[in-house]
Amino acid sequence: MAKPCAVDVWGCNSVLDSGKRARAKNLTFWVDFQSRARDVYKEVAARVHRGDIGKPAFAQVYYYANRPSKDKGLPGMDPGQARVRNFYMDRVLGGDIIVEQNIHVIDIANWLLNSRPLKAHGTGGRTDWTGTEYDAGDAWDHFCVNYTYPNGVHASFSSHQLHRAFSDLCVRVTGIKGVADTHYGGTVRILGDNPYPGVEKDDTFRGGAIENVKAFIASIREGKPIYNYEVSVESNLTAILGRQAAYQNKEVTWEEMIKSNERWEEKSLKLAW
Repeated sequence: MAKPCAVDVWGCNSVLDSGKRARAKNLTFWVDFQSRARDVYKEVAARVHRGDIGKPAFAQVYYYANRPSKDKGLPGMDPGQARVRNFYMDRVLGGDIIVEQNIHVIDIANWLLNSRPLKAHGTGGRTDWTGTEYDAGDAWDHFCVNYTYPNGVHASFSSHQLHRAFSDLCVRVTGIKGVADTHYGGTVRILGDNPYPGVEKDDTFRGGAIENVKAFIASIREGKPIYNYEVSVESNLTAILGRQAAYQNKEVTWEEMIKSNERWEEKSLKLAW
């Protein structure tokens, strides 16, 4: 599967169920999170988990992306197909940018912190793009969320799709001995008492995708199933938790998010292919 696994809580639960069924039948169930496939990310995670930066205190997490142009499709195109071509900007079809796109850095934060948040408080919004080439869908174009993890660890998350002047995907985890500084497609390293030079520029997207495909194929050929659906869904739900908190502009706990069993359906979407 590609990320995200689902756009809502109900969908995430469905994927968990599918993963358990696959596992019971000794079938591979693999989700393509590229950073988790990269050796340099694995090394940084291992060093953080063994205490090289000390006890994590907080994390800085952000995904600043270019504003995408609207895919206008073809003249006379069916409205449903036109929506699908811009699914990443459609809240119901894509889950909003925090789920559809920002999940990459949220997944890395969960991985490095070796846990998932207990609660979140957020805000955000959508700019008026009327009359511009960027007027697509109804997704928000910026989020600001504060996640609270176990043991008093806090993560400040922000994202936007507002301009094309600066783009970066970053997760920095800071402890009492140093900082893990990771950039998707860029520098991945540790600074402080126990430095690790890592790399100046990692081929995260292409390299990670290739490695995941290779692992998937090898697992089938060798008859050795691999699974990552549980952590993948956990990261998916973490993004949904942030979305719920931002939409409601208040604090939402993990338990409240799960209990909501939020389900998004678009019954009016009819496709004529």
